[in-house]
Amino acid sequence: MDVRTHFPALDRQVYGKPLIYFDNAATAQRPDTVLALQQRLCVEANGNIHRAVHKLSADATDFYSDSFSTGMANSARSFPKSTAFPLGVIFK
Repeated sequence: MDVRTHFPALDRQVYGKPLIYFDNAATAQRPDTVLALQQRLCVEANGNIHRAVHKLSADATDFYSDSFSTGMANSARSFPKSTAFPLGVIFK
């Protein structure tokens, strides 16, 4: 499986060669699945998570929790030897 195919930004050519991007901890490229979820969140449940006074906030909290669990499971299954999760991502 080519991991690059999941990252739209890496589909570019720079100086006639495939783009290489090294994460510097300040900015990370997002895979297409994350981009799709971000767009869905903005359209369906754009609210502050864990502040469920408003319906959109409650929806955003549910969306975030479900996405987090699904994303962790899918990533671990899809890229078991090539994915590293920072400590804060695993233990929230």
